[in-house]
Amino acid sequence: MTWSGASLVALLASAALAGAAQAQPSWQCSASAVSNSLAGNAPANPVTSSANPCVSNATGLDSLPSPLGLPPGGLTARTSSATTIATPGDEIPARQAVGAVGRVENLSIQLPPGSGTTALGVRAANAQTSGLCIAGSPVLDGSSEATGITIGGQEVPIEQAATQLAQQLAPLGDAVDLKFNEQVRTGSSLTINAIHLKVLSAAGTPVLDVRMRET
Repeated sequence: MTWSGASLVALLASAALAGAAQAQPSWQCSASAVSNSLAGNAPANPVTSSANPCVSNATGLDSLPSPLGLPPGGLTARTSSATTIATPGDEIPARQAVGAVGRVENLSIQLPPGSGTTALGVRAANAQTSGLCIAGSPVLDGSSEATGITIGGQEVPIEQAATQLAQQLAPLGDAVDLKFNEQVRTGSSLTINAIHLKVLSAAGTPVLDVRMRET
């Protein structure tokens, strides 16, 4: 089984658990607080914890390193953390409970990157996933939460954030895909993104992809 945990890419958080070969079942887990990709390049993922087989571990930063592949100030956060859990630590995988948690506080994303014309803010976002074996099969669950969503410094209802952000960037020709509590299941895996933001140019080419996720 595989578990991975939090990444930020214009998405706020995600979590996942997947099944490995039946011959040697094990839990693989990872958590990342922020995953960011600019213009389709490989993502930057500065706060992450992963292990195969899964073990309990935690990491975090008071501030994200610059520039994360973005122009200075393009993406900032006051705190970020990634935690994986496997308990009991000395048991075989079939008798363990595993989990992953990703969290970011006071996140700010400058849109378009480096221009400063619009800022998407999030007071706090976290995603968590959990998994255990029942009758030899992995059972996965998870949830996420994002609070204090702001656009240009003004707080907006979470259900209106995608529409208002799209309106802000429309004059530039950019298209916005903003999702909250995105859950993706593939086989025996679960990924949860507290926030997933994608920005495309008028030609459909990637401008920015940001996520907070657990897998």
